[in-house]
Amino acid sequence: MGKMGLIVNCVGYDEKSIDYAIQLAEEIQPKLDRLGIEPSFKILNSDWVKTVVKKHTIDLSPQNLTEVNERLKSNDNKGLIVRWGIEELIADKAEFVLHIDGSGKFDLTEVPKIIAGMLEPEVDAILTNRDKSGMNKFRTTLEKFETYVILKIYPCAKIDDGQSGCWCIRLSNGDRCLHLTALGYEIELDVLLNLLKQKRNIVWMPITVKNTGRSQFNFSSNIRKIEWLSKNLPISKKVVLELLEIFRKEHVDEINAADEESKSLGLLENNYVNYAKKIEENKL
Repeated sequence: MGKMGLIVNCVGYDEKSIDYAIQLAEEIQPKLDRLGIEPSFKILNSDWVKTVVKKHTIDLSPQNLTEVNERLKSNDNKGLIVRWGIEELIADKAEFVLHIDGSGKFDLTEVPKIIAGMLEPEVDAILTNRDKSGMNKFRTTLEKFETYVILKIYPCAKIDDGQSGCWCIRLSNGDRCLHLTALGYEIELDVLLNLLKQKRNIVWMPITVKNTGRSQFNFSSNIRKIEWLSKNLPISKKVVLELLEIFRKEHVDEINAADEESKSLGLLENNYVNYAKKIEENKL
């Protein structure tokens, strides 16, 4: 199979990174040895970011470096960090990249089946289908809306999840890497859209999310995700708002439940009226 790059993304979860990395190595390393796979580990935490930031901002020169540096100061920097990890693994001549969020939510005993699935030569990517989101109801419903928007452009696509933080992609066929542009939490959408645009073979695989509490997700990140999606599909703000209204009517009970939960949690920004308003105000 060759060399596999393993990214454990612990930025924001630094206090868990050592234990999680050890657990990952203990669970996966023996199985990699039996399969004849050479691993290249990258544990992405805040210290790692500090050591590579100067090098990679140079590599990202076509982008707005002011935005890049501002994003690095925020918690919404997942896309940048994952892309830098992939660049380093490509330099290590990795043929595959397996990414796992370092929150500790994924059941690592299930990860070897993903690696085994990549042994099939026709498989370009394995994206996982979570049994539960781990987010609050508002964010979970927005994930469904974002998928709903993608399916309007790719109506024949099979999308079981598309926003899970556990995935594996093949870096081959000359191009070596997908053309990823994500700066923040849209990185999973970035991977998915690239695979769809290139008509690469995606295998969907179930994975268990352990109940370790709900993840936090800043409201502004929701707007940045739909802004990124609008530009990269591409579809206009007018169409996004039209689709949101159709989606609202089709999922009214789910949306009402999400709004009620937001009130109970004190997350008063997290409601669909506010979401639509912010999209309208945004320059999509």
